[in-house]
Amino acid sequence: MNFLSGCRVILWGPEDNAVELLGENLVCRGFQVQTVGSLEELNNALEEQDVDLIVARLCRCFAEPLELLGRLQGAPSAPPVLIVTEGPDVHLYLEAMRRGAFDCVALPLNQQELMRIVKGALETRFLQASAGGSQ
Repeated sequence: MNFLSGCRVILWGPEDNAVELLGENLVCRGFQVQTVGSLEELNNALEEQDVDLIVARLCRCFAEPLELLGRLQGAPSAPPVLIVTEGPDVHLYLEAMRRGAFDCVALPLNQQELMRIVKGALETRFLQASAGGSQ
C-alpha cells in the first residue's frame, strides 16, 4: 500500500460532471474523499478533521476558492490547494498561483497529470510536516 492510500481530500465546487469524475477517480485510488458545495461546508470540514488536500473547482461564476487561498496563505497547517479551471484561463491561473495554490489544472482533466500533481502536493505536505516536527 502506498502513502497516498487513505489521504483525506476535500472536493469543493459547484456540482458538475468534472467534480464527480474527479472524486470517483480519487476514491478508486484509495483516497478518502468528501465533496462540499459551499465555503461554510468547507470551513466546517476543515475544523472537524485533518485534511491532506483541497481540490477546488474555480470558474468565473465560482470564485470563492480565491478567497480561501488568501485566508490559508501562510497558515502552517493549511493543506495544499489544487485548483481545477475551465480550460486555459491565464488570468485565473495566475491569480490562484499568486494567492498560494499548489498548482492549477485545466479541464478536461488528464488523469495521469492530475495524479502526478496530487502526489506532488501530498509529498510536499508530508515533507513539510516532517520538517516541522523535527525542529
